[in-house]
Amino acid sequence: STNQLLVWDNVANYVHQFGKHRLDVMAGQSWTDSQWTQSYIRGTHFRNGDIQTLNAANKIDWSATGTNASGWGILSWFGRVAYNFDDRYLVTANVRADGSSKLHPDHRWGVFPSFSAAWRVSQESFLKDVQWIDDLKIRADYGVTGNQDFGSYLSINTMGGFGYYYYNGKYFQVWGPGKNVNPDLRWEKGKNWNIGLDFSLFNNRLYGSLNYFNRRQQDLLGNYKVSVPPYLFDETFVNVGTMKNSGFEFDITFNAVNTRDFSYSFSVIGTTMANKFVDFSN
Repeated sequence: STNQLLVWDNVANYVHQFGKHRLDVMAGQSWTDSQWTQSYIRGTHFRNGDIQTLNAANKIDWSATGTNASGWGILSWFGRVAYNFDDRYLVTANVRADGSSKLHPDHRWGVFPSFSAAWRVSQESFLKDVQWIDDLKIRADYGVTGNQDFGSYLSINTMGGFGYYYYNGKYFQVWGPGKNVNPDLRWEKGKNWNIGLDFSLFNNRLYGSLNYFNRRQQDLLGNYKVSVPPYLFDETFVNVGTMKNSGFEFDITFNAVNTRDFSYSFSVIGTTMANKFVDFSN
């Protein structure tokens, strides 16, 4: 078997600093092509266990002989603009467009934007004289991600073997549809938003982050049971249902002792999670 993965990426960056302002701009393109081929044959009835090359086999098992091949590709365009004022106000906007060969041409492209903003409160004048606060930042973000992690050719018609038919003294291979085709197959999308707080206090002795997250995964991909008829097979790969995840995360570290000869610190990390299956449609 042979796996070949070709990747071609191009990224351009531009950075401009003027006074207290900083602007970062990035644009890029990515292309991936994956090809897999396989040939196999099985030999049996070897004279001994020392030589097991195919030409030493006394019998070839033709039922375990064949070839396979598959491939997929994806083309992506992406960009990002980030603005920073005096290390106090930070705003970032991203967008990417991905076209996958695994999806039907009518639903091949997915557009995935994201936005984030942060306010470093500790840089403001009303906290300049607060000695016990080293760093304090409030942040929020929203973004959409895509999933196309499934097999190739699920959105198009494929053929498969249906055994053999005996006619006029000979056996002929019978061919027919290999699965239930789904031309409406599309990207599974996750819509995420987060609100967080990063802090460092008491000369960096106590620091960490607090974060609330909310994720809505829609158009979930999977094999689902269908009735026969009207379908030829009892399973179809489709986008069905919506799942919601939300919760709270915290990561806090305390440097209890920090001397030249000895240091001791401990961390507390935790997450709460609530999962809800929002809807399930046919």
